[in-house]
Amino acid sequence: MNLLPDFSSSQWVKHSPNQTELIGSNEVVINAVSQWHVVDITLPVQSNTAYHFKIEKPNNGTVFIFERSNGKETYLTGSLDIEFTTKKDTDSIRIGLSNGTTPNGSYVFRNPSLELVSDTVELLPELSNSQWVNNSPGQIAVTGQNQITIRANAQWHVFEIIQPVQSNTKYTFKVGNQDNGTIFIFERNQSGAEQFLAISADLEFKTQSTTKSLRIGLTNGTASSGTFVFRNPSLVVESGAPNPDPDPDPDSPTQNEPFNRGHLKVSGNGHFLIHEDGTPFFYMADTAWELFGRVTREQAEMYFSNRKQKGFNAIQAVVVTQFERFGVAPNIYGDKAILNNDFYQPNEAYYQNVDWIVDKAEEMGLYIVMLPLWGSAELEGPSRGFPNPALNPSTNNQGLQEAKNKAYFHGNFLAKRYKGKANIIWMLGGDGDPAVPGSFDFISIYQAMANGIVDGDGGRFLRTYHPRTQSSKYLHTITLSNGEQMLDFNSNQTAQVFDFPNYPPVANDWGLSPAKPTLNAENRYEDIPNNYTAGNPRLRDFDVRQAQYWALFSGAFGITYGHNDIWQMYVKSLYSPWIGANSNWYDELDSPGAFQMSHIRKLMLSRPFLNRIPDQGIIASSQPSTSGAYIAATRASDGSYAFVYTPFGGTVTVNMSKISGGSVKAHWYNPRNGTTTFIGTYTNTGTRTFTAPSSNRGNDWVLMLDDNTKSYPTP
Repeated sequence: MNLLPDFSSSQWVKHSPNQTELIGSNEVVINAVSQWHVVDITLPVQSNTAYHFKIEKPNNGTVFIFERSNGKETYLTGSLDIEFTTKKDTDSIRIGLSNGTTPNGSYVFRNPSLELVSDTVELLPELSNSQWVNNSPGQIAVTGQNQITIRANAQWHVFEIIQPVQSNTKYTFKVGNQDNGTIFIFERNQSGAEQFLAISADLEFKTQSTTKSLRIGLTNGTASSGTFVFRNPSLVVESGAPNPDPDPDPDSPTQNEPFNRGHLKVSGNGHFLIHEDGTPFFYMADTAWELFGRVTREQAEMYFSNRKQKGFNAIQAVVVTQFERFGVAPNIYGDKAILNNDFYQPNEAYYQNVDWIVDKAEEMGLYIVMLPLWGSAELEGPSRGFPNPALNPSTNNQGLQEAKNKAYFHGNFLAKRYKGKANIIWMLGGDGDPAVPGSFDFISIYQAMANGIVDGDGGRFLRTYHPRTQSSKYLHTITLSNGEQMLDFNSNQTAQVFDFPNYPPVANDWGLSPAKPTLNAENRYEDIPNNYTAGNPRLRDFDVRQAQYWALFSGAFGITYGHNDIWQMYVKSLYSPWIGANSNWYDELDSPGAFQMSHIRKLMLSRPFLNRIPDQGIIASSQPSTSGAYIAATRASDGSYAFVYTPFGGTVTVNMSKISGGSVKAHWYNPRNGTTTFIGTYTNTGTRTFTAPSSNRGNDWVLMLDDNTKSYPTP
């Protein structure tokens, strides 16, 4: 099985596109006009594993391979046909093709191949990997190398994984279950419907033509007491069968690294983000404000892996947070952000840890949405419960100019440090509005920080602002000293309150001039107490979904997820809880809402993305009177499709004329599990009423309406 993609894949990076071209099936030519025009690829590999690499290069160009460990490279070979065994710390290899030191001539490379020397391909991760879902964390624990133990106090404590597989393919499954626990396997089709396959610890089987994945579970079954140990699960695909692709979505960071497509920029219509090559960028961020202060490097890598598996492509984090602050408290390694309580003395040890985390995120294909500092703590200060705010003009009577000097210094320091990275998005602010008429005006201070950033990185990365309400309210038309807009896109946030309407500010931003993308940059957090008050009922996955779909269908270009224990990286033994935090952050990584964000991305990218517009005119029926049942709608500007989100299910009437074509195909999409149900095909006239499969709070649905001539796939 060839592990290398064709040369036409964007995974191959062409560093000199004017000298490099595809000339045949899986064939590339480098036309040299100087030295070292390079086409290369970085590919994850297993350590201590034998591989065979070969390539045809009829014109004697140069081939080189480097082994990589945490981004550090060691030269391996320049051979065009070699078997080699990776080192124990190798996590990837970089394969390069070049004209080398020869400044002229044409060099052709054909059919690169990288294969495992072994005949088998092991598919299952170790039991400690977060792809395994622990449904009873109180009774199930990792107790050894690739071993779990279930201590039963009731029936059916389950440890399970959903593993993508190929249809019509032979597999072998084995697991050591020395204490006679129960193993079960279900075959799953594209819609997630399951069919029982076997209860067996040792099994050879062939998948059906409809099989897309397996659900493999380890459990105590019907035994309500006892201890059950499982070891070394293995799922091996028949030799020569293709390695299953767990997520074919090309925008997902679990696939191609996104940075090969060029820097992010605003789309031509001003409402979305795209890569330089024109690929749409669906912003799907997790909120980890305390990532740089409260997380070890090992934990950061585990966290990134978990988020990457779920399809997140960005992480929102604050360099100097409201908890650590400047000179107040150290990070988890004991290093403060500044030395000698002097703002102009950044602590190199503190920032080396930030460097490591940023590098690791880049290596794993994740953007860091970087807040230089937490604005409500360092500007507003005492009014928000933070004494001696560093950038407030009143602190020690430093005055406005010194506050601006500090802001410029900090922004410039960070921008220079990270200008060589590929994975930065700047987010100024931090839960504070830049101005409140009659109270304070910090716009010029944030403007100075943005000037420092642009002077440091040359304006390479996009900029936004994290407000308490709306950045567009104060900063939409503010410009910098170089004449550029201060913000490339606007942001707002949703109050942590049941059914709070977050769609008006998003819709307002959509209509501003000049047009800018808009984002709900802090959505409702899963498991946060309602109205920020410990003891109140908590917001759940439905409350997160409701706000996400409301914002998206009202004009937002992406989504931001958050969990109350994760944003603050809460650990019971280390920190005081904030706003009712009650679980260790790493125990909440697989909360339902986190999984459901991938269903949103799947839906939005299943249709042309860059011509989408909000349009409440799709809805012909009146809005429900029930709080939280607001129905939101969006469609393609050419009418080729429309989506209608109804949070409480029920019945909705739509204007069919909003859809192009003579007939319309209709589906219901389930935001809870990502499945699609066909409704029917209808003549495109007048209005039509659709009734969701279920109703009442938490039974949210998306009505999908497609021009039948477009043959759009089901998500």
